[in-house]
Amino acid sequence: RGRDMKPERAERLMREGLLKSVSPDIAKARSLMISAEKTASYAAALQVTENSATVIFRELYESLRMLGEARLCLLGYSTDSHEAQLEALEDYCPAANMRLTYLNRFREIRHKANYYGNLVEPERAKEIIAFWTSHGKDFLEKLKTKVR
Repeated sequence: RGRDMKPERAERLMREGLLKSVSPDIAKARSLMISAEKTASYAAALQVTENSATVIFRELYESLRMLGEARLCLLGYSTDSHEAQLEALEDYCPAANMRLTYLNRFREIRHKANYYGNLVEPERAKEIIAFWTSHGKDFLEKLKTKVR
């Protein structure tokens, strides 16, 4: 359990009540990965405009979050916390410049859009598309190797 997650990270998240130990759930992980891939593929292909930016951003954020949740399912953890789901991706960072603060910023932007009605700027939508293209697809491919 937790083999691919830093033990200190898993222990801290469990102490904070953000993570529960459960049986690994490969079927749920596979379903989350399929959904994330389809959603992200569609959202990333949309033209970014003032009208589409918020939808694109939310859907790509959700796809990243689902990959974090899928990873936790494979490791035998459960959580409702977006922070924990995003932290599950941090250990998978393919590039040194991708840090949790980057993913947390996406989480905050999405939160403000969902709960305060803030519109996402087109530049932020372009940023998350680039992030999905350079990192999200890599996360997805790494996760796929765990369910084959």
